[in-house]
Amino acid sequence: MMSDVEDELDLGPLFWSRDIDEHPFGTVSLAMLQANPVMEDHCQFEIGRDSIFVGVYDGHGDSDEASRFLADNLCNNLTRLAQKGTMSEDVLKRAVVATEDEFLQTVYDEAGSCCLATVIWKGSLYVANVGNSRVVIGILLRKSDIFAEQVTKDHIADVEDIRKRIKALHRDDPDIVFEKDGVWCSKGIPQVSRAIGSAFLKIPNRYVHSSFFQRYKLYLPFNPPLLKGEPELCRRLLYPDDKFLILASGGLWENLTKKKVVEIVNENKQTGIARRVIIRALKEVAKKKQMRFDDLLSVKKEERRSFHDDISVLVIFLNHDFLEKGGVAAHERSIRGFSSSDGPSSFRICEEIVDFNTSSNSGLKSEASSSCHT
Repeated sequence: MMSDVEDELDLGPLFWSRDIDEHPFGTVSLAMLQANPVMEDHCQFEIGRDSIFVGVYDGHGDSDEASRFLADNLCNNLTRLAQKGTMSEDVLKRAVVATEDEFLQTVYDEAGSCCLATVIWKGSLYVANVGNSRVVIGILLRKSDIFAEQVTKDHIADVEDIRKRIKALHRDDPDIVFEKDGVWCSKGIPQVSRAIGSAFLKIPNRYVHSSFFQRYKLYLPFNPPLLKGEPELCRRLLYPDDKFLILASGGLWENLTKKKVVEIVNENKQTGIARRVIIRALKEVAKKKQMRFDDLLSVKKEERRSFHDDISVLVIFLNHDFLEKGGVAAHERSIRGFSSSDGPSSFRICEEIVDFNTSSNSGLKSEASSSCHT
């Protein structure tokens, strides 16, 4: 458990947090830390009348253009599609695809973003994931042990199966994946094999800068696209021993394992827990770099990226009495990272589609309780 001194550390102007807030199914803690010259991460927490929407958008390409576009448009597209029908994995997928289509119509450069979009509604968790952000659930097992279940898959070239798949699709390009400084890359995008945007790796006629060819060793023509934007989908029932959800961008998971993050959340108070998770990640960074923690905090903004990436963390605590009631009354609002005030939220859902058969709660869940696919 962290000391009071650690709990009160001043992380400086590159840090933002909301220590605790209420939602229809419990409470939430949020925190973000900037490392790039431009904060490339965006996140949002949309509180509806009986549901919540959470978006974590991890931008790349030295820009927040794609991540900001997702934060401004994805939830609105989801609300529009859900109102026309019902909430489902397909509705969530169509919202992500529609938002990327809109973005690709307007942006012609390297701007791209990972996209983690989740909905909690009527006892179910819906997830659409593109990239290397994660949803991890803290599950309380017998004897008060805590287990970390990763709901999402990492779409990164570090995964051997993904590297093989990419190479098989692009046999004529010997540079399609390569290792640099211990990290596997897929062309110009470090690590990720899926992303929203990054039009120059998907659409040949979007090469508007000749430097792309030299920088990324691009070959024309290419088919299929060098990067996928299709989300992986999941619907999972939430059980009484599911205590909390952790949603975070890749900057966190580069420094802390899912097991360690779940333990930190489980062993500390709810208030300010997202902030404390980031502090623990920074301590790991300092340890790796063999430097004092205070010295890491004093690194200037223009130099911080050489030490760690932007980090976004949301910890969602679940009150299952509230979940069984379909949620309790909560002030409908939109919480955005690095914003000093809340705005109104237009997030709405019509009706549920299919009732899953619930099963007994016994530690790890059966395959029938979770369905993940592309």
